[in-house]
Amino acid sequence: MISNKKGISVWVSAILYFGIGIVILTIMLTAGMPVINKMRDKNVAIQTKEVFHELDSTIREVAKEGPGSQRVTNLEIKKGKLNINDVNELIIWGFETSALLSEPGVKAKEGSIELFTDADEVAKVDIYLLTYTLNYTCKLDLKVSPSGGLSTVTGATKIVLTNGGVEETQLSECEYKRTIINIKEI
Repeated sequence: MISNKKGISVWVSAILYFGIGIVILTIMLTAGMPVINKMRDKNVAIQTKEVFHELDSTIREVAKEGPGSQRVTNLEIKKGKLNINDVNELIIWGFETSALLSEPGVKAKEGSIELFTDADEVAKVDIYLLTYTLNYTCKLDLKVSPSGGLSTVTGATKIVLTNGGVEETQLSECEYKRTIINIKEI
C-alpha cells in the first residue's frame, strides 16, 4: 500500500512539472513573439532599403549610358507593396509594421531614398506605415510598359530598365530635357 502511494505521487509530480513547463513555455512565447516580429520587420525594412539603393543605382546607370542602354534587375519585396508611379515619376514602397523604425512624422533622407514613418494616431494603436520613396520628378521620365502593367510589385520579379532617349519637358516646375526610362516586367 505504501509503494502504491509513492507511485501515484511520482505521477502527480510528473504531471505538475509538465503543466508548469507548458505554462512557462506559453508565457515565454507570448512575451517573445512581438519582439521576434519587430526584429523580422526591421530586417525586411533593411533588405528593402538595399533593394531600393540597387534599383536607384541601376536606373541612374542606365540614364547616363545613353539611348538603347538596358539592364535587368531583380526586385524582391518580402512584405509591403512597391508602387511605380509613372505620372509623378515616383517609386514608393509602403509597409505596415508594429516596429517603430524611425521618428513618426519626420522625413529623412538616405542617399536618394526619402524615408517617412506615419503613426496611426486616430486608432491609438502601435501600427506605423513606413514608406521609402525614390523621386525622379524633373530628372527622369519613368514609363511603365505596357501602360499600367507593372504599377504594383509584391514578391520577387525581374524588370528590364531601358534608356528611351531624351525628351523635352513643358512642365511648369521643370523646363528642360529629361531622359526616358522604360520599365518592363519580364
